[in-house]
Amino acid sequence: MIYFGQEVGEPAHGDSGFSGEDGRSTIFDYWGIPEHQKWMNNGKFDGGLLTEDQKTLRGFYKDILNLRLQHAALYVGDFIDLHTLNRNINHNDYPENVYSFIRYTAEEKLLIIANFDSKEQDVVIKISNEIQPILNLEAAKEYIPGLIFKNEAGSTPQKTGSFLNDPVNKIFKFKCSRHSVYVYKILNKGI
Repeated sequence: MIYFGQEVGEPAHGDSGFSGEDGRSTIFDYWGIPEHQKWMNNGKFDGGLLTEDQKTLRGFYKDILNLRLQHAALYVGDFIDLHTLNRNINHNDYPENVYSFIRYTAEEKLLIIANFDSKEQDVVIKISNEIQPILNLEAAKEYIPGLIFKNEAGSTPQKTGSFLNDPVNKIFKFKCSRHSVYVYKILNKGI
């Protein structure tokens, strides 16, 4: 959900209506959203008054919304949180400021990784043997994550994460740039 100009970096500063400094929503039409008004550009609706950073941010939202339209796992798929599992069993190889989860359907499994840290991170993600049957991942097969989306500051990501051999868990290792988001499709290595 996009709300209140966040796609152009609206910081929500200033009083509006009766809410004061701690809230910017109002039902009254006398109030404007300054950063969104830059996108409106005096009725041209072309973003002509946005800064380059705001245009980049809006482009990110456009890309991620289009990605959602292209992958059923993102709009009707189920959700599996990998963050809690990996922080509990894999604490040293799973940085605190990284968040990962899976969205999946019977046909598609997507691994999403977000690095909220200001530094590049090496991340090891385990998909435990309890989760594998839910995803229809076969224990005897190897899987690779194929990159389908990235938004990052800094270096180019690897096209896939590396698969680490483990008799029980599916384990992938990634290098994540600072302030980055990656979406990988989990693929059978034999395909």
